[in-house]
Amino acid sequence: MATSCPATAGSVTLTNGLISSMAVGVNLIATILCLRCKGMTLMRLPLLCWMLLVTGMLVITAIPVLTAAQVMLLFDRSLGAHFFD
Repeated sequence: MATSCPATAGSVTLTNGLISSMAVGVNLIATILCLRCKGMTLMRLPLLCWMLLVTGMLVITAIPVLTAAQVMLLFDRSLGAHFFD
């Protein structure tokens, strides 16, 4: 079980970045859906809001897979788990 500190530190940093990206995606979706003007339907939203809504949904669907793979790699390197043998 060989561990290297820079690889582990980089893996933890990347995992934190991925988790914060998921939080940004949730924040974008919640902001667009909850803070609309009274009477404004989704079809009357500006194009920028639609773009941010779609981007938030794509981030929420794509990032958890990358986060799980990064955590498994971190466990593989630091704890000697055998995910990627």
